[in-house]
Amino acid sequence: MLRQRYILFKKIAHGGMAEVYLAKQTGEEDFQRVCCIKKILSQYSESEQFIQMFRDEAKMNKNLQHANIVKVEGFEEIEGSSAIIMEYVRGLDLNILLKSVRELDEFISIPFCIYIISQCARGLSFVHSLKDDLTGENLGIIHRDISPPNILLSFEGEVKITDFGIADSGNKDVVTKAGVVKGKYAYMSPEQIKAQELDARSDLFSLGVTLWEILANRRLFQGRNEVETIQLVSDCFLIPDIQSINSNVDSALKQILMKSIMKDPDLRYQTMEDFERDLVTYLNQHYPSFMPDDFAKYLQVKFAGRIKSSQEDIKNLLEQQAESEIKEELNKVTRPIKPNSLESSSKKIKAKDYGFKKFAPKNMRTNITFKPRSEIKKGVRKNVIVEKKDDSFYQVFSYGAIFILAALILLVTYNRSSYNDKFFSTIISSSPGFIKVKMDDKYLFNGNYVNTPFTLKNIQLGSHNFTFERKGYDNYSTVIRSNKAFTVVSRDIILRPQKKISPVKVFLKSKKYDSVKFSINDGIYIDYLKTNNSLNINYLLFGMQHKLVVVPNYPKAEESFSCSFSPRSNSWVQPFKIEINPDLRECSFPF
Repeated sequence: MLRQRYILFKKIAHGGMAEVYLAKQTGEEDFQRVCCIKKILSQYSESEQFIQMFRDEAKMNKNLQHANIVKVEGFEEIEGSSAIIMEYVRGLDLNILLKSVRELDEFISIPFCIYIISQCARGLSFVHSLKDDLTGENLGIIHRDISPPNILLSFEGEVKITDFGIADSGNKDVVTKAGVVKGKYAYMSPEQIKAQELDARSDLFSLGVTLWEILANRRLFQGRNEVETIQLVSDCFLIPDIQSINSNVDSALKQILMKSIMKDPDLRYQTMEDFERDLVTYLNQHYPSFMPDDFAKYLQVKFAGRIKSSQEDIKNLLEQQAESEIKEELNKVTRPIKPNSLESSSKKIKAKDYGFKKFAPKNMRTNITFKPRSEIKKGVRKNVIVEKKDDSFYQVFSYGAIFILAALILLVTYNRSSYNDKFFSTIISSSPGFIKVKMDDKYLFNGNYVNTPFTLKNIQLGSHNFTFERKGYDNYSTVIRSNKAFTVVSRDIILRPQKKISPVKVFLKSKKYDSVKFSINDGIYIDYLKTNNSLNINYLLFGMQHKLVVVPNYPKAEESFSCSFSPRSNSWVQPFKIEINPDLRECSFPF
């Protein structure tokens, strides 16, 4: 009998182009193995372009055999759609972990953050260094979609990168058209979002953005819509100070982080190997007792319920039979017995021999008793004789149990509605942080500034008017509503600078230094600036005193110097200019 090779069990992920199922592979002699199947969506199943992308992904992944990369095992057609067979990672993606910690208003431990990103860097370093077996040339594979949903964390502490669906390589058969941008905007590099030519440093930037997010517990680039997000990524230099968000980040880790997300690719780490080396060195120096098992135990405790659920799914999957096998086994049970077969056979007739209880659907089972052959008269019946049991007692018992269960559910529901089911919670994130909050025209937190993200609990069900304020920024008002108890509503707030801001253009003039690093107003803005280049800053208020600190040889603070300036009110027409000269350790303000 031919058996189905793959059996789909449960959808576990869904994207714009495909959906992923928990499944199993079957074979001869009762072989079965759990796997994942990424199946193209039905609306794209006839599209040659999408089918070709699937083939490209499967073909590319044949060479990607690494502990930090999800293994792809083949390309098949399943249920009329193209599908990729992948290994099953028992765990969750990084995005789920981030959502979990945000709900509790907590941070992921620093060593866990570094471990996750260093493992990703190790896997991507392998990908970026792959060479053609025949020519020896680098394949030039770039993932192009590094983001939390594409980083899987196993409950055993493994970290694996998945979804090379839009990856690009130098010898790819089907090349993406020029000017086409693919990926998640908030995690793209500036050069990727501008549809420019990419190299491995683009993946490095995306991984650095992911590191920033898991350290800060909020997104680095988050606009109110796609257009704003694209602009934030393209500008890149509006980067909040990570230490003002997470005080556990020290200057050494901040330096590693900032080097990975520089706007100019030449100022970033040049290879994933270099990035990984600095992360691992930092981890060993600052957390020498850390072990991957620590991370595994953290996940196992935090997601104990999810582990139990996955174990149930695996058990049910392995017990599930293909539909064709069920029909075949049922035919065995209902097939008439040939004449004299009862006399000639020495085998005892048992229900389990026919696989009745094992394979029959629950709604087809009945209480039956097979009579021994000694009680069957010759020539009287040609089929197995069965007697139906008196099940009136079981019916009465079942109805009674259902009635009691329904009463208990009603009682619990009534009790919950009588107490605390009239409230919901909300999680507020903002850029910039430190804001004042009004709810229904009343200040919260005694009218003081509060750092974000934060959680407001026990909010009455219904609609509430919120206003968020910060000096120098336009107020942001929105309505947060929920009519369902125990829910958590999230809001990401972007405050826009007021129009009395003054554009400032900073120039670097030096014969001694190739570039310097500087900050404005104690770390609100930090970036590198190359010699004979300029940088625009578009958020400083005119008429106010601002402080500029220059560090020519970062991070050696002893070589730093500072100056103060106050932009003119008419600099809105023409930018206020600052010229930095680290050779003379001074700033000038030419008109």
